Amino acid sequence: MAVSEKLDAQHRARWGQFFTPPAVADFLASLIKLPADGELRVLDPGAGVGSLSAALVARAIVDAPGCAIRLVAFEADPALEPVLAETLADCERTARAAGVEFSAELRAEDFLPHAAAIAGGWDRRDGDGFDACVMNPPYRKINTDSRERAAAERIGFRVTNLYAAFLGAAVVALAPGGQLSAITPRSFANGPYFLPFRRFFLDRMSLELVHVYERRGELFADADVLQENVVVRAVRGGCQGRIKLSTGRAERAEIVSVVEASDVIHPDDPQLFIRIPIDEAAATVAGRIASLPARLSDLALNVSTGRVVDFRTRENLRSEMAHDCAPLIYPGHLSAGRVRWPCGADRKPTALAMNARTRSLVLPNGDYVLVSGSRQRRSGGEYPRRSSASET
Repeated sequence: MAVSEKLDAQHRARWGQFFTPPAVADFLASLIKLPADGELRVLDPGAGVGSLSAALVARAIVDAPGCAIRLVAFEADPALEPVLAETLADCERTARAAGVEFSAELRAEDFLPHAAAIAGGWDRRDGDGFDACVMNPPYRKINTDSRERAAAERIGFRVTNLYAAFLGAAVVALAPGGQLSAITPRSFANGPYFLPFRRFFLDRMSLELVHVYERRGELFADADVLQENVVVRAVRGGCQGRIKLSTGRAERAEIVSVVEASDVIHPDDPQLFIRIPIDEAAATVAGRIASLPARLSDLALNVSTGRVVDFRTRENLRSEMAHDCAPLIYPGHLSAGRVRWPCGADRKPTALAMNARTRSLVLPNGDYVLVSGSRQRRSGGEYPRRSSASET
């Protein structure tokens, strides 16, 4: 947290940095099975300040003092390299004092080109691969002409976000039977943009556990994260067996159910959606949707989230409607099957100024069905993730 506060928002956004809270780091470390003796080769591909590496060493001291850990930590941000080096040195001192064998190698470089070289058979520095990987990958969009996109395509898949590129890259760095413990946004589980990644990942990895957090903002409160997050434990290769589903906060995660793999990944689903039926209600809804006889495309219908992300266009938000504005519709305006706009309880902007910058955010006149999802809470009241602006 101290390092996070020292870095400005633009720096963190450029690198896609969201530092791992201690409870989450401990949880991810707990999902790695440590041998009672022998060597465990561990990869931390976007190590940051070393929180995950430190958590794994702390666990080994208590649970597997006979395990020799050989860690390789990648970090491309020069601003974090000194802090990471200090963390790894402290891990070595702590492990040595406890009689645990530990060595660490810090590679001040981008992990993605390294993984692409592994996939191409050009880089054999890490032998036959790692036995385990713990990761909180960076999160930001990547452009079609970016070097990150090119590296992912050399590995064998196409993605639009850096976190998925790191996940896929970790797969090729693992040895057969290698363990993956990762916290990521949930968005890779569905949607057409992530289909190439899901195909790549599920062809090579067996899911063993998926943990769903109850609230979006409870993990990375210092970074204003709106994404839902999941923790995944998976193994390279092997036969896909039953999958554990859990929920709750990291420090008190509870196994909700153990389900068949076909309940999570339907064998006849060409989109390979990863469904997470965390409770009976979710499982019932998923079953009903799966039984529907037609897709939206069969009915000539399109679906989309609201185009307006309000905090990204603050300068164009208006508290009152005017002739050069379009109305903003939030979930709070939906009641009993109708749109009530404006309403007396409005605490959010009422309208969006129409100009060259916002024209692409405004929906044309037409017929729409508005669906309200769950609303999250932040200081200052409830908010939806996105809203809609319409000329209607």
